[in-house]
Amino acid sequence: MHIIILSTLFGFLNTWSPSYKIKKSRRHDFPALNPITRTRTGVLYHMKKEKYIYERKTKKGSPYFQIQITFKDEYGQSKTFYESVQISDYESKSQAKAVAIAIRDKALYEIQTSRIIIASPTVGQLYQKMHELIPCSLSTKKKYNLLYRSGIEKFENTQISKLTTADIQKNINEYAENKSDDCIHRYIILWSKLYRVALMLGYDVVDRSKMVVIPKSKKIKEKKTVTCSQDTLNIVLDYLASYETSSKTVRHRARMIWYLIVIMNYTGMRPAEVLALNAEDITNDYISVNKSVGSSKDETAVVKTPKTAQSVRQVPIHPDLLPILKQLKQEQKTSPLLTNLDGSLITPLQRSNMITNVCEKTGIKFNLYMLRHNMATDLINMNISQRTVQDILGHASFNMSLEYARSTEEDRKKAVDSRKLS
Repeated sequence: MHIIILSTLFGFLNTWSPSYKIKKSRRHDFPALNPITRTRTGVLYHMKKEKYIYERKTKKGSPYFQIQITFKDEYGQSKTFYESVQISDYESKSQAKAVAIAIRDKALYEIQTSRIIIASPTVGQLYQKMHELIPCSLSTKKKYNLLYRSGIEKFENTQISKLTTADIQKNINEYAENKSDDCIHRYIILWSKLYRVALMLGYDVVDRSKMVVIPKSKKIKEKKTVTCSQDTLNIVLDYLASYETSSKTVRHRARMIWYLIVIMNYTGMRPAEVLALNAEDITNDYISVNKSVGSSKDETAVVKTPKTAQSVRQVPIHPDLLPILKQLKQEQKTSPLLTNLDGSLITPLQRSNMITNVCEKTGIKFNLYMLRHNMATDLINMNISQRTVQDILGHASFNMSLEYARSTEEDRKKAVDSRKLS
C-alpha cells in the first residue's frame, strides 16, 4: 500500500514540477530551452537575453539578478565583476531588471574608461612584467637588475607614458658619465625592452628610447691583454695538475679544466664546445663540433645547439693532441667526457671560478678565450687563407677572426725594423 502511494506521489511530481525535471535531467534532454548554467550554489537557471545579466536563485529559492562581467585589467590579468540585485527588493521583476541593467552599463563604462584613465603602468610594474614576458637566464637577469638599479629605478613609480624624451635622454646621459660604450648600449636596450613590454600589453605608448642621442663614453678604455704567452699557459697547467685541496670533487674538476685548456690550446675551440664533447665526436683525425654547454634559465648547465650555424664544423687534430685525447677517453667514461666527479655538467660559473682561483693564487692574467685569440693570431701570421681561419674557429665572418688576432710587441718591432728607407 505504501509503495503504491509513494509511486503515485513521485509520478505526480514528475508531471507537475518542471524544476524537478530540469535538476534530474541532462542538458541535451532539453534542446528547446535556453542554455543552462550552474551557479556556485549549484542552482540551475536560464540565461536571459540581456548580456552579462543572469537570473538565478539562492539556496532558499529567492530569485535575483546577477551581473557578471569577466575582463582583463591594464596588466592583462583576468578579473570578474560581480553584483546582484534581489528581485524581492523591488515592486516588480522588470523594475529589478532595469536596475541590474543600469549597474551593468555603469560597470562596463568604468571597465572601458579605466584603460584610458590608467594611461600606462609604471616603470616598476613594467620591469616586473618584463621578466614574465621575456624570460632570460639567471645571469642575464642579474645584469638587468644592476642596470635597473643604476638609474632606471628612480622612475619606478612613474607611469611610462608620462616620461618625455628629454627625461630618458637626461637619465641616459647621467648613467653614461663613467660607463663604457658597451654598458651604455645595454642600458638603452633595457629602456627599449620596457617600452616593448608596454606595447605587448596593448598600450599606445611612444618608444622614446629610439629617439635619444646615444652619448659617447668618457671612460678611457683600458687595453686588455687578449693573448697569453707559453710561459703563462705553462703556469696555469702546472697549477691545475697539482691542485692542492682535500676535496676530491674540486681536484677532479681541476683535472677536467686542465684537459679543457689543453684541447682549446691545440684547436681554438670555444670552452662550451669542448665541455660538450662525447667520445664518439673524436676520431684519429678530426673533432666533430656539433653542440655546446650553456646555462639554462635557472643557471644549471645544459647541452645546447652551437652558437651559430658556422660553429658546426670538423676541427683537425694536432698530432701532439691525439695521445692526450686517447688518455682522456680511457680516463673518462662519462658523456660528455669532461664532467664533474658525479657525472654532472661543468657549469660556466664552475669553470670561471676555477680559472679565477688559479689567477689569484699565481698572480697572472689569464682567461680561456686567450687561447682562441692565440689560435687566430698564429693562423693569420702564418698566412693561412681567410676562409680556413674562419672555418677552424667557427666564426660567422672573417672579420670576427681578425678581431681575435693580435700582434705581439715582437711582431710590431720586427715590422718597423724591416722597413727599408732610402
